[in-house]
Amino acid sequence: MARTDLSCLGHRARIVASSLAANGGRTVTDPALRASDDDRRRIIASLERHTTAGRLSLDEFSERVGLVYEAATHGELASLTRDLPADDITGPPRPEGGHRQLLAAMLLAAMTIAVLALMLAILR
Repeated sequence: MARTDLSCLGHRARIVASSLAANGGRTVTDPALRASDDDRRRIIASLERHTTAGRLSLDEFSERVGLVYEAATHGELASLTRDLPADDITGPPRPEGGHRQLLAAMLLAAMTIAVLALMLAILR
């Protein structure tokens, strides 16, 4: 009987951990609670990030999004992201020097346009 209790606790802990990851770090203590439209949007956004990262194929993404709309409870939503790592809410790291590279590209483009305009003016 103690073994059944432990397996139930393990299952419940997995559901809570999955719902924590799926709900942007918010803990859902009762997986039987009804899910809201905002909860569904958060799950779909999470699935989009995982698809972009290459963890899901487009077919898997489409299938899971369909199941998101069919899900009625937090437990059902959590089951759709259970096999995925927790989202990094801060997003992917920005490359260092990205602004500097953009500025250099813009400067090069402006110089190219100036040279072309000068050549056109001389050839007329």
